[in-house]
Amino acid sequence: MTRRADAVRNRARLLQAAHEVFLNEGITAPLDHIRQVAGVGRATLYRNFPDRGALVEALLERSFRRIETLVEGRQDPHAFFDLLSATVSEIADNCTLYDFWRAQTAEPQAVERLQERLMRCFEPPIGAAKGAGLLREDMTAADMALGLRMIGSMLSGQPPEDRPAQAWRAVHLIIHGMITPEGAEQVGPCPQPGVLMQNGDAQKDAPAA
Repeated sequence: MTRRADAVRNRARLLQAAHEVFLNEGITAPLDHIRQVAGVGRATLYRNFPDRGALVEALLERSFRRIETLVEGRQDPHAFFDLLSATVSEIADNCTLYDFWRAQTAEPQAVERLQERLMRCFEPPIGAAKGAGLLREDMTAADMALGLRMIGSMLSGQPPEDRPAQAWRAVHLIIHGMITPEGAEQVGPCPQPGVLMQNGDAQKDAPAA
């Protein structure tokens, strides 16, 4: 393995370890514990992420890239429901990271840029879904972003194991004010919390397009 490939692998291992540790132990978990889980040395940790803020920002960037990649180049009306499903799952996993980053950033415009980035993700899928008659004509990406922020605020401070069920109950309350009867068939009934908790995976119970 080349040195560059080794560095990429170590960075990925650190990010995955940080995701797991922050999710299970909270945002204040020791960074040294993260690098132990990743199986790397302290020098590798701090060369990639000099402080907690840099690590959190990288995790958020990874989350946004997953969301953006999901709908890149898609023009079909069902892209909206796939994007909604993925975004809600990301929020359930990362809401505390976003709260930390927003509180720590010295640049208020950075929060606005992140929100605008999310709206840009939703604009084409919303347009396609509206064109197919699945969403109300007056719905906008700003409406969707507002609803997602409401869900993120609701989940802050909740135990990680409770977030998927609560997120999906909230999204069903919000989305049914935006969709047409045809769109409601795509979303389906609100998943029951007991089923979500039993499966332990929000994606399995997310609305399928």
